[in-house]
Amino acid sequence: YAGLFSFEVTDEIDIPVFVDALKYFRIGVSWGGHESLVVPAKASLEQTPGLNSMARFGVSPRTIRFNVGLESVEDLWADVAQAFEKARK
Repeated sequence: YAGLFSFEVTDEIDIPVFVDALKYFRIGVSWGGHESLVVPAKASLEQTPGLNSMARFGVSPRTIRFNVGLESVEDLWADVAQAFEKARK
């Protein structure tokens, strides 16, 4: 029932505003559960500065990672769309 995906956003998107505007996705890193979660890669990059950091593997700080839970697909897409509208600079 869950899936994991990520994408990189352009500079015209304010990532903290985007994440704060989400209603169904909560900030979290416990992937694979039943709830929808989001984590901006920049937060992970700042927490893991060593050899195993995501930056070492080419992950951009403008990447946003999502875990999709059990909510309706239509609700989740609408949530992402409204968050993008609010976060566009």
